[in-house]
Amino acid sequence: MDIWKWNVALLTRAIWHLYRESDTIWVQFVKQYYLKTISFWDYLPRDRDSFLFKRLCSIRNQLLSHFGGVESTIAGMMMRRSSICSFHAHSPRPYGAP
Repeated sequence: MDIWKWNVALLTRAIWHLYRESDTIWVQFVKQYYLKTISFWDYLPRDRDSFLFKRLCSIRNQLLSHFGGVESTIAGMMMRRSSICSFHAHSPRPYGAP
């Protein structure tokens, strides 16, 4: 199991929840605290932002670079064609299991 890819997949899922406007408390907090007047796709992280939110912005930038823009990133996330956007959050296998 590649823990880094697993981490990226889970954080990409969090980005998906931000895009889909999930009704979770976390999404509402992020929108009120960070994204008051700007889209997540346009937000520039600041020094005072949390490590997690900076990491989400970093992964967002990787996605934008990989897909080539906001519209194609969203389409790619919807179609789940890229391994970077795997949303299948099943339990990880024990170390060494096939």
